[in-house]
Amino acid sequence: MENLFILEDPGCDFSILQKMAEEGDIKAKVELATCYRDRFDATDDDLSKAIELLEYAAKKGDDNAMAELWMTYLNLGDDKTANKWIKKMHDLHVKNHQKSPSLQTEFNLAFDMQFGFGVEQNISETKRIFESLAKRGFGEAFCGLGLMYEDGPFRKNKPAAIRRYKKGAELYNPNCMMRMAEHYMESGEDYNPEEAYRLYHTLSKYKYGWPEAQIKMAEYYTYELYGNDKADWEKAKRYLEAASSLGSHDATIFLKALTLAEEECIKVNGSLENTPKEQKGYRLAAAMETIRNEFWKI
Repeated sequence: MENLFILEDPGCDFSILQKMAEEGDIKAKVELATCYRDRFDATDDDLSKAIELLEYAAKKGDDNAMAELWMTYLNLGDDKTANKWIKKMHDLHVKNHQKSPSLQTEFNLAFDMQFGFGVEQNISETKRIFESLAKRGFGEAFCGLGLMYEDGPFRKNKPAAIRRYKKGAELYNPNCMMRMAEHYMESGEDYNPEEAYRLYHTLSKYKYGWPEAQIKMAEYYTYELYGNDKADWEKAKRYLEAASSLGSHDATIFLKALTLAEEECIKVNGSLENTPKEQKGYRLAAAMETIRNEFWKI
């Protein structure tokens, strides 16, 4: 649990990331770079800032920065530069493993082999390493195995995937926690909204932000989900502001729609509290359609 923010909810926002990045936090620089690059109104200057931050972090030896540079240059159509960074990432993983073998570097090498990042693809060896790491309690390995059973390359086996996600969630792996929260909301047999809320709430406070979980928390306070029986649109907006500041398009649209719907409810009924639940839902749906239409006209 050492990765959790010691802050009032919601978790990290853009201003905090900027401050942490300015103070030299490499991981914050990488997260800030993806915010600049991925937000819906990103400009060429934003992209330049993102690349500058990622290259700084990559030169300091951050493998996530190298992976993000690979993705960035692929999207820009510069395959040569993209391949340079993915090879650097793989070479770093090999070097780190030789210098100081650890569960994380072993996982990184297996991940490289799974997708052929800077090395020949080898699915069977990836599975062997993931299983070995899982036996030693490495949370991310459970997520890796779960995805292999859920999305391929094995024959799809959702129960096998869920068993691995559940174990990873017990070890506080955020990707497994997110998968299990979704499963608890979507599965008829394992439907458990209270547990889904607990996982989303924990993830919404993670140190570098988890926009998807913050949006889920906003839905909880907007639509009275996961066992909640009292709406709180102000709290929902706080979560959406945090997710929007981290570059989430969906959060930006949701926040604008929620604000517009609240204004309409107050105009008609004098206050949000005096607005019937059904009318709030109708106003929000109409506002969401309006904002989405405006968004796609940009």
